[in-house]
Amino acid sequence: MTFCLFPSINNSFRVTFRLITKKMWQYQSDHYRLQRLALLPTADSLPISELHSALLRLSEAEQRQLLALILNQGLQFFWLEALRELPDLSFAAAWREQLKEQCFRNTTRYLAQKKALIELDRLFEEEQIPYAVFKGAHIREVVYPNPAYRPSVDIDLLVSPDEKIRAVHSLCANGYTLFPDPANVSHEVGLAKDNVHLDLHWHIMRPGRTRIELTALFLQSRQRCGFFWGLDNDMTLLVLLAHPVFTKYSTAPQSSIVRLADLRKWLERREIDWQRLLHLLEDSGLKTAAWITATILTDLTGYRLPAFVYEAISPTHPKRYLLKKWLDLNLSSKFADYPIIPKYIFTLLAHDRWRDMINFIKIYREEQKKAGEILGEIRQASTVVADSSRIKLI
Repeated sequence: MTFCLFPSINNSFRVTFRLITKKMWQYQSDHYRLQRLALLPTADSLPISELHSALLRLSEAEQRQLLALILNQGLQFFWLEALRELPDLSFAAAWREQLKEQCFRNTTRYLAQKKALIELDRLFEEEQIPYAVFKGAHIREVVYPNPAYRPSVDIDLLVSPDEKIRAVHSLCANGYTLFPDPANVSHEVGLAKDNVHLDLHWHIMRPGRTRIELTALFLQSRQRCGFFWGLDNDMTLLVLLAHPVFTKYSTAPQSSIVRLADLRKWLERREIDWQRLLHLLEDSGLKTAAWITATILTDLTGYRLPAFVYEAISPTHPKRYLLKKWLDLNLSSKFADYPIIPKYIFTLLAHDRWRDMINFIKIYREEQKKAGEILGEIRQASTVVADSSRIKLI
């Protein structure tokens, strides 16, 4: 009935459905074999025999594919240690040279990012701007014995929406250059200084993805983490479970499997208040998204959430079946040439309820209309000139 009122939507739906059906029948094999293998050395107890036999079965082409995956996904340190236990492999020596070179680059980047974080903490404390670091730059300092083992492309910072202009101005006044993406100014901008890249967020995900505003809750419960502020245990887990679903479509080519290593280590090494987490997921409408990530975690690493948690976040049968098929067939990757499909099919299905989907679409359209105004304010805040004794905003 609804589709009859909107024939263009109806036609688009039919075309998309036929394309998805074709892809589902076209791919009927294990799509995560190399990803599983790449993640094996991230386990606390290295499965030497399993790793050795799996590597021996690889063809030369698969060896090249696996090495490229390891390098692209930031798993170099884990594999460098693993290969010390596997000296008899014919390609081990050549791999070690490439891995060592990338590890050196990652360590150099880590030291620069650590220096930047110390400076950012001092700056925001002086300016009285509450902030929290999240994702890789935070997690590596908490659960990795050597934080440099876990490379991070950038540093993700969260501030209040009311503080975003002051935060941008303070950063630019201290040498950062603004690189705003008009498509994302509803929730984040990029900045860079001395080859250190920041993603400054005032919402962790695009507005409307959650039923309630989470930024204030994140900042209210932040915890001191050595030389900076980070999200607390439960909030970090919420981000690990939900963020990759809406921003990277979980298994798309741009997604990061090192986040599964982060998630597993966080679950194994941090104390989680499961009831609090379940309440947060319920209130924010993120249970389905959390279930998606938990399912991928089990499929690729064998690690399982507590049974009562997994059951509590599982969607209803029809949606669960569709999403499981999507994940099993890795359709987010298969539709890399049609990004609109995972963007509007997969992520909408990841909302808990139909009205959550509708609410997101409504807010998304509203934010698009305001994007130009927000971009103008942010660009103005980034424009600073030198006065005789101080830096001031134009």
